[in-house]
Amino acid sequence: MSKTFRVVFSGMIAALCIVLLLCTGFFPFATVALPAVAGVLMVPIVVELGVKWACLVYAATAAVSFFITPEPSAMLLYIFFFGYYPVVKALIERLHKSMLEWAMKFLLVNAAMVVLFLLASWLFGLEKVLPEVQNFGKFVYLGIWIGANAAFLIYDLALTRLIGSYVRWFKPKYVDKLRRSGR
Repeated sequence: MSKTFRVVFSGMIAALCIVLLLCTGFFPFATVALPAVAGVLMVPIVVELGVKWACLVYAATAAVSFFITPEPSAMLLYIFFFGYYPVVKALIERLHKSMLEWAMKFLLVNAAMVVLFLLASWLFGLEKVLPEVQNFGKFVYLGIWIGANAAFLIYDLALTRLIGSYVRWFKPKYVDKLRRSGR
């Protein structure tokens, strides 16, 4: 595979990630969905170019998104979870030990949730934004934690299916043809 293809392909994916993150300014209701989709775009980089290139693309898009994403919470979600998760997922799933893989994935997502919660509390004054949380006590946090873990499970399973579809259908139909035409 030529270096030109690698640079162009990763540049196109990086640009699409940035565009999706910019769209959070136009569609604030998609604060979680758009960073998640931008993260899914890292899958072709991992499959086609490998983990090293995916890390470079993630680093570039995270740095750019830090400065230009209009919705700070979307930027934080991308930087602290969705942007790198497909890369880490590929590394974790090389273990081929299902229980260990799931334990590592849930450990990662819960660590990311703690970091995001602390950052949101510090940056956005979360206690001031959600005063009604005090009325329900810690049950609200427990409900959010359970819901976030359930959403992560669904996200991971959906991402696995998307990766399979990419490898079996999209890659042979489009990417391999693009690569052959570039020779």
